[in-house]
Amino acid sequence: MRSRCPPGCRAAVLGAVLALSGAAVAANDGQVAAGETLYQENCIDCHMEDAAGDDIAPDIRGIPKNNLRRAMGGFDAMPEFDLSDREQAALLVYLKSLDD
Repeated sequence: MRSRCPPGCRAAVLGAVLALSGAAVAANDGQVAAGETLYQENCIDCHMEDAAGDDIAPDIRGIPKNNLRRAMGGFDAMPEFDLSDREQAALLVYLKSLDD
């Protein structure tokens, strides 16, 4: 049986969905900006301006979360980095934006 939404219910639900999606876009934009700053401070020297890498360091655009976490621990020529979970999430969002 289908229930009826009271008057104004659909508009309220639609408004809530739009507000939440707008907040998510704004949060994502903030993460992209924060991730870009972190990238410029920590990664750009080896992975190049566009994160595509070169013969020294690999392409990290769109790198999976687990691979980034593993890399942050350092190995071979990769130095160790101590970024918080929040910073790593922002860096991932930024690198994903380069892969889109």
